[in-house]
This record gives sequence, structure tokens and C-alpha cells, in this order.
Amino acid sequence: MDRQQVLEKAFANIHFDDGDFDIGLVYRLGNSVRSSVENMVGHGLNRVHAWLWPRLSTMVPGEELVLGRISIKAHEDLPAAGREWSKKSFVAHVDGERWKLAWIDIDGSDAHFAVGVDPDGFFSAGYCDFKKGLHGPVSGHVSGKGAEIRKLFDFIGIAAGQMPEEILTVREETVWPGDYDGQVADLVGFEGGLGSGLASDLYEMAEQRACAILAGWAAPRVLALNGFLTENGFVSGHGHLKHNDGGNLIFALDRGDGRVAYVHQSFPGDGEFDTYVSWTELDENGIVTKLNSHALSPGASLDGAALTYGAGDDLPMAFSHDFKTSVTTFGDGSKGYTHLVHFAAYLGYDSHFADQFDLAGEGETFERVSDDPHETGSSFVGLAPR
Repeated sequence: MDRQQVLEKAFANIHFDDGDFDIGLVYRLGNSVRSSVENMVGHGLNRVHAWLWPRLSTMVPGEELVLGRISIKAHEDLPAAGREWSKKSFVAHVDGERWKLAWIDIDGSDAHFAVGVDPDGFFSAGYCDFKKGLHGPVSGHVSGKGAEIRKLFDFIGIAAGQMPEEILTVREETVWPGDYDGQVADLVGFEGGLGSGLASDLYEMAEQRACAILAGWAAPRVLALNGFLTENGFVSGHGHLKHNDGGNLIFALDRGDGRVAYVHQSFPGDGEFDTYVSWTELDENGIVTKLNSHALSPGASLDGAALTYGAGDDLPMAFSHDFKTSVTTFGDGSKGYTHLVHFAAYLGYDSHFADQFDLAGEGETFERVSDDPHETGSSFVGLAPR
């Protein structure tokens, strides 16, 4: 099979749940995206480990080693004595890009090797667990998203280009028996012998499919929720609705040209994934063509975002899904999918509470808050009534 045939075969074997929405659907789709390449992560990191660990294990912090294109500097050495776990970490440099490499509890029963794409922090993009000693089979895990995974596979591909043949071509017991034949065998013959570029493309396809499912579910619900908010007077300049014991706030932003945005804020509202301004674009027949969402940055003003949208100006996109092409684009490649997941979860909760409001009316579960800056409880003093 050629590269495209291998890619299409691998994609066809991924299961995507596209049934009725519940909060579990968000996580099941995320599992589908991660599992699309986890065996490839396990196999690739197994080979990277086999190549690097014998060369790095005796290095001390500050010591540096150059292997072809890769320059590796020892960063941290935390022995096990007096600790629950041990750790040796390194920073790898290639053409201005950096990765953090860490071997954790390497002498313990739950040893693992992780690669992170932020050398100044350490949130791994992917890691492998060793189950039968350092040279036995491993299980691979994807812990990052989006651009983080693509950068992880970039490193695996670069490493493959430097490895000696006797390490690169090992195929037995690099992942659990059955996992290799189930996914890895067809893919590893490409991109230098570890299939990193092909795996990166497979991940992209899986992520796009999950986005299309979530966007297809979300778009009509944004329209329905905006209808509920405007009909009940929860519109900027007039009032907004708090629900779930005040933990969530929602209202509509009507900018007067037929486009209405749905605003969600989870308190305290200063987190990276707390606040979204989301809207649909329609064609001349009233068919949704795009679903867009802006994520408020920590410390940014919701007043400012609302006024920008209300003036007809563009807001930076966290994500935008085009229903004509079925392509989702992200404003921040590494976090765009995470924004979509948070947005979908919030929309599910808000839609549920809107249904409950229609049944119960205002009461202990709901609070109508005025946007009049002179009234107690106002949160958005910059939004004046129209």
C-alpha cells in the first residue's frame, strides 16, 4: 500500500461516537482522537528510549551531548533516596526548537519516559510506560493536544533520522503484543522508519473528525439558546442569567445586523477556559455555514470583547468550523481543540438549564441580574442598554 492508502486504512479503523449528546460524548471523542496514535507514540518513544537512555543515563546536570542534529543538555537529576520517585530530565535542541525529555522512576516498577514540548514547564505531550523492565514492551499515551502532538512526532521523526539501523529496525515487543500488528505495522515503514509524519497526519484527521461531530451538534443549539436568551430578556444592556448556584452566567449579544452571539462565563471568570463569545454565520437561506468562538484571555475584559463584537469588529478566534469544507481552524493550534471541548461542555450545561428555566421559571436555581450599573449585582458596567 502507498502512503495515502495506509493513512485511509488507519483512519477507517478509528471509532467515533456520533450519537446523542451528553457530557460523556465530549470525552469519548477525545479518547478516539488520542487512541488514534497512542500505539505509534508507544513504539516511537520505545525506540527513542532505546537509543538515548544508554547515552544519557550517566550524564550530570549541565553536561551536554551532540548526536547528529540533536543537542541534548542534562537538566535535572533527582535520585530516589528519600523520595517517592526518581527523575532525570534533559532539554533537547534542534534548529532552534526545544523539547523536554524525562525518565521518571526508572528503577521502579512503574517507570516511564515522557517528552514535553515546553522545556520551561513540564506537561508531557506523550509518554510510554514500561511494564517489563526498560527493554520490554510499553504502552503509549497521548497527554497533549493539537500542535503539541505534532511537535512530539516532529521530535520522534528527527530522532529516527539519527538512530543506528540496529535500533531503528527493531519491531518485536516495542508495544504490547497485538497492538503492533493492529496499528503500528503498516505505519512504521514511512518517514524514516518510525512513521512520525504519517502518524501526525492521522492525528490531524482524527481531531478534525471529532471537531466536525461537536460543531454539528453545537450549531443548532447555539441558535436555539440565543432564541431563548433574547425572548426572555437576557441580552446585553438589559440583563443576564446566572444558573447552577451562580457558577455560570449566560446572555446574548445582539449587534443589530441579525447576528447574535451567545456568551458563557464560568466563575471566577479569570481562567483560560472560562469565558466564550460564540456565534454562527448563516447564508441567504438561513443555513449555518460557520460556527465561531472567541475565548477571553485571562485578565481581559468581557466588556471590551462584548463592545468589540457589538461594533461589528472581528474578535480573535479560539476556533472556527466551516460547514462547507468540514474543516475546523484554531487560533491557537495547541489549545484550539481544548477550547472547543470546553465550549461544547458549557453549551450542553447551559442548554439543559435553559430547558429547566422554561419549565420552572425563575427561582432558587436561577438569578436574573440587571446590567444597569446603578443596580446591585451588575457585572458588566460597560454595557449600556440600547
